[in-house]
Formats: sequence, C-alpha cells, structure tokens
Amino acid sequence: MDRFESLKAFIRVAETRSFSEAARQLRLSKSVVTKRVAQLERQLDTRLFHRTTRQVRLTDAGSAYYARAVPVVAEIEDMDSAVGGGAAEPRGALRIAAPTSFGTLHLGPALCDLQKRHPRLQIELILNDRVVNPVNEGFDVAIQDAPAASPLLIERRIAPMRRVVCAAPAYLKARGTPKHPLDLSEHDCIQYSYLSTGNVWVFEGRKGKASVAISPRFTTNSGEVMRHAASHGNGIALLPTLLAGPDLRRGRLTAILGDWSPPELWIAAVYPQSHRAAVKVRLLLDYLLERFDDAPWER
Repeated sequence: MDRFESLKAFIRVAETRSFSEAARQLRLSKSVVTKRVAQLERQLDTRLFHRTTRQVRLTDAGSAYYARAVPVVAEIEDMDSAVGGGAAEPRGALRIAAPTSFGTLHLGPALCDLQKRHPRLQIELILNDRVVNPVNEGFDVAIQDAPAASPLLIERRIAPMRRVVCAAPAYLKARGTPKHPLDLSEHDCIQYSYLSTGNVWVFEGRKGKASVAISPRFTTNSGEVMRHAASHGNGIALLPTLLAGPDLRRGRLTAILGDWSPPELWIAAVYPQSHRAAVKVRLLLDYLLERFDDAPWER
C-alpha cells in the first residue's frame, strides 16, 4: 500500500477526528481509510489513535508523528503540483469560507483579481456568517473574526475590524442620543445573532469598562440586514466599519458613544496545519495581507 496515501489518510483522520469524515473529504470509502491507517500503524509498530465508539483522538506517539508528517506531505503535494507548470504558478482548487458581508463587499472582488493573476487556480467561495471549522467542513481556509477553535488550526491575522455603535439621524432626533453605554438599555437595539456575548454589549473607555444588556427590537444573523435596519431608523446597531462605512460617510448613519469602543476584533485566516506549506494557501494569505494592509474600508 502506498505510504504517501496512508500518510494523507492519517493526517485527515487526525484533523477531523473521524474516519467517516476523513473518508468523505478524501472521497474514499471508510474501509479504505481505516485500512490505510492500520497499515501505517503496522509499519510503525505503534498505535497512532485512541479509538472508542464516540471519538477518535491521537495518542502521544500519533501527535508527534502528525507534527512531522504534515510538512512532508505538503512538500510532496507542492512538488507534484509544480510539475509541468513551474513552482511559481499555483494551480488547483482553493476552497474558502467567509462571512457574508465581508465576502460580498471585499473578499469576493479581491479573489476575482487574484484569479486573473493566477488563472490555474479554481476558487470556490462559500459565504456563511456562522463560525466554520475548515477541517471538519473541508475548506482550505476560513476567513473569520473568531479565534481558531482547535489546536490543529493556524490563525493568521489579516486586518483589524473596528466596530461602531450607530443609528440613523432620524432615530436619534426622535429618541435622543445615548451618552453612556448604560443608556442603550432604554433604546431599541438591533442585535447580531452570532455575537459572542449574546445580548450583552461590552465597551472600553478612558474610565474603564462597561457592559449593558440590551433589549433587541430586531435580531438577525446578517450584518447587511442590520445595516439596512439601522440606516432606516429601526434602532441602534453595533456594526463593523467595513460594513457601515459608506452610510457613515454619506450621513445615513451617525456614530455615537465616541468615548467608548467595543473590543477590537481581527479578520483572520484560519486553516489546518496540514495546509500551512501549500503553495496556494501561502499565496492566498500573502495576497490578502497585501490587499487589506491598510484596511481600505476605513478610508
């Protein structure tokens, strides 16, 4: 049995913690993946996984072997992809997950330009506002504003994501402008379903920290819907400037609570350790860092 194919099966099982999911992503039967891992264990004369009916996890020997196997497999795959095309020209499928608003407004156009530079890349962009685990769902890279959810994932920051509290001028004229975060409890607020702190908005200011439990009048998992609701007077929203910027510049939204700031978030690329040496992934990360170096939505 091919040692290289056994290594790939081992790495995918280690990252997904599932023989079934590894088989699905590799487009193989579960029995084939199981046989490849078993063959590798026999060759090494050591157990790589603890297996129970409920979970699959690496042994200590398996963890050490995984760390050594990942760069070896990535290097071989890069060498194979370079044959006939030259190492300078990346090729193949690049599957990316990203939040809907950022993907539509900024990442989508950036990827279109990237593909013009490198026409052999086959780009698939999936937009979804929930946190995606790229290992479990078969993505090369996930763009998100949440920390990496697994030690088998690498996180690389791309650009800061500043957020502002804002509302339509008509709403503020009718209801008054909050001067302190605690004043938000008396206002109609527009809530993001996936906010990590739930209905509690957290702020930092010169006088310390403040948090307030808001009463949402409108709740949605879409940043674009939040922006529309806020600009049309439905209430006060906590929005990233990459989304609210045009409305702030044109006066359709007004930023408030200027002495208080929500904690800064980062747009980050999260990807499996097994992808860190892949030419196409390195290319994407370097390109995004260059493209979004000065956070163009802040201009």
